[in-house]
Amino acid sequence: RGARGRLLLQPVDVDRTLENTDEALSGGQALMTPGTTTLRCTTAFTARSGSIMGVLTAKHCPQNLSVTSGDSLYSASIFIDSSEGDAQWHRAKISGNAQFQYDWGRFRSVSSHPVLKTGTRVCRFGAATGTGTGCDDVKSVSACTKYPNLSYTVCGLAMTEGTTGSSNGDSG
Repeated sequence: RGARGRLLLQPVDVDRTLENTDEALSGGQALMTPGTTTLRCTTAFTARSGSIMGVLTAKHCPQNLSVTSGDSLYSASIFIDSSEGDAQWHRAKISGNAQFQYDWGRFRSVSSHPVLKTGTRVCRFGAATGTGTGCDDVKSVSACTKYPNLSYTVCGLAMTEGTTGSSNGDSG
């Protein structure tokens, strides 16, 4: 923590070296309150902080989450909580892989992502609604939003032309 008690962030990088194995964390999985079946959010990408593997999700999600109803994650310990982002990182208790679920039960390997530009075709997957209404074009790469449970506005977000059909539980 810094002089004012603010959490100092260590770099968190998407892990492109993990092996694709069953029973491991992946992007696009359901995040729930441990011991329940209540969907809260969706995993983003597996990521490392130093040598420790974990998973990213949205900061506006609860901080005590785990994949499905198990106990595979520790409570969130690294946050980006400013207008620069909406992210939290959970250290994993199990292994992870470099995959992302892009449809129910279907995964793709993750190696990198392009810098988004206006007009880029993007698709999404969330644990609540799956692919929603499918893919759409990026309209803006500098959109801002204010989440009800945050005291600040998050900017620098990509916004699509139309609605993607997302719902509570898709964040991540």
